Amino acid sequence: MPPCRNLTIKECASMYHAFTGRYQVRNQCLHLLCLTTGLRIHEALSIRVSDVLQNRQVVQALQVQRGKMKQAAQGRTILLPSQTRTAIRLQLDWLLHHGHLGPDQFLFRSQAGDRPMQVAEAWKIFNAAADKAGLRRDLGTLGTHCWRKTFATEIFCAAVERMQAGERIDPMREVARALGHADMKNTEKYLPVDPEVALKNMLILEARHSYALP
Repeated sequence: MPPCRNLTIKECASMYHAFTGRYQVRNQCLHLLCLTTGLRIHEALSIRVSDVLQNRQVVQALQVQRGKMKQAAQGRTILLPSQTRTAIRLQLDWLLHHGHLGPDQFLFRSQAGDRPMQVAEAWKIFNAAADKAGLRRDLGTLGTHCWRKTFATEIFCAAVERMQAGERIDPMREVARALGHADMKNTEKYLPVDPEVALKNMLILEARHSYALP
């Protein structure tokens, strides 16, 4: 199966509004958390209430332990944007309202019972929302890893803008740090080829090899 593709912001918004039903708040929270932090799906699903709630407040920085991260030498700290903190608060309120709130409770509680949502369950929920939102499948594979790839693309674009504004930074290193990668080779896999850049490159080659054009 081809690797999952990144999503456009319009697609992200369409998916957010496509989550409905009893678990709308939970699924919207997972959607925003993965999109704005780049957490792998198993990392996100392992989060407990005690990880995000301290002194009755949603934390601004999430501490992800080494044991929850893939091939990580150490844990990392991830900042949570305001809309993500709001989504977490709504999910905590939902858990409290339904009698499930406790420090050891998983933030993304499975609808099957007192356990975390499973990766396969999250995959089905993602794809159901993607279909409802009308996301095109001919552009690439759709799945939960799209969230992490989208995050990587957005961080790269933001870093390029900062560099163009005069900051002395390496966009690739910024993405590697954001994803928690120790090896830059892994980071390169997350960045898709920009269709506009690919088109420009093709036109340059087309011009250089114009001798073969009719």
